[in-house]
Parts: sequence; structure tokens; C-alpha cells
Amino acid sequence: MPIPTYDRPPRRGDRPHLPLVRLPARAQWRVAITCWELLQIDTHFIGRRTLPHFDDACPGCAAKRPLRYEAYVSAVRSADAKHLIIALTLQCVNSFIDQVPNSKQLRGHILDIERVGPRTNGMLKAQLDEKMINTTRLPEAPNLWEHMAAIWNLDSNHIGSDNPDYREALSAELQKRRDENGPRDQQPG
Repeated sequence: MPIPTYDRPPRRGDRPHLPLVRLPARAQWRVAITCWELLQIDTHFIGRRTLPHFDDACPGCAAKRPLRYEAYVSAVRSADAKHLIIALTLQCVNSFIDQVPNSKQLRGHILDIERVGPRTNGMLKAQLDEKMINTTRLPEAPNLWEHMAAIWNLDSNHIGSDNPDYREALSAELQKRRDENGPRDQQPG
């Protein structure tokens, strides 16, 4: 099963959600992860924004926009204690996911993320800290599916995140992508 796709475009509506952020150019953030696992999805960049790929009537496919992998993680930024959803690239995820003993238990791990270079869409690097934070000090783990559905104006039950087969397929797809991209880059010591 491929990374999640949807069968209809977003509907209008405005629901509360955590802010979605992308690291600015040359930014370095230290964050504590608050979600249990990554939300991984194929997307299109169309109309000056990122939207999920849809099975039918996909505006990104109709515009012949390429698919791109994105992952989302909720975290508290250490600089200001703000609770956010952070967009990550495949290369960034590959740089730290192998360091996590169980990729379905990210909560409490500390992650150092850096945007390399002067561009706002430059390469992201991430390094997992060996230390973990006490999870009782963190905000409640958000349902990333619900928050991203609100951001994209989708029905949350349309996403189907509670299906265990679906989550297994996501894990298998990520492993396949990691295998296709070769071993993760080794960070200099």
C-alpha cells in the first residue's frame, strides 16, 4: 500500500489546530517530540501550498506536479516552549529514524534540526540526542491526523488513521523508500 492518498479535494472550513511550521533558512532548533510516531504522506506543491495527494480528482496530478514525501512531527521548541507541527523531508527523517529504538515511540526524544543554506527550502539535517525528556513534562500527544486534516480542510475520519493495516503499510512504504535511497548519510563526528 502506498503512502496515504485521498479520494477528494479539501473542503472549506476552519478548525483549531497546532501551527504547522517549516524551519526558516539557516535555522537551528532543539525540540522535544510530543507525538508517538511520524505522520508520513505523499504531497504535491500546488497553488503556493502543500496539499496531500488524492486518488481521484487530484489537483496536483491534474497540474502535473510531482509527488514528494513529507513527514510531520509534533514537538515543543526549546527556545520558546511553543507546541508546533514541524514538516520534515525524507532525507531529514532518514538522518535520525535509525537512531530511535522503536519508531512508533518517538515521544520524549530530543531532536536537533537544522536548515542548511540560505534558502527556505534548503536541506534539513536532524540529529537525535541520546537524552530523553520525561514525558510527563510534555503536552498531551496530539492526533497528527486530526491536526493535518484541519490544516488541509479534510474530514479527519476520511484519513483512516485508526486502521492498523494502514499503519503497517505506512511503515513498510517508508522502509522501501529508505532502501531505495540507500543508507543514511553519516554525520561527521
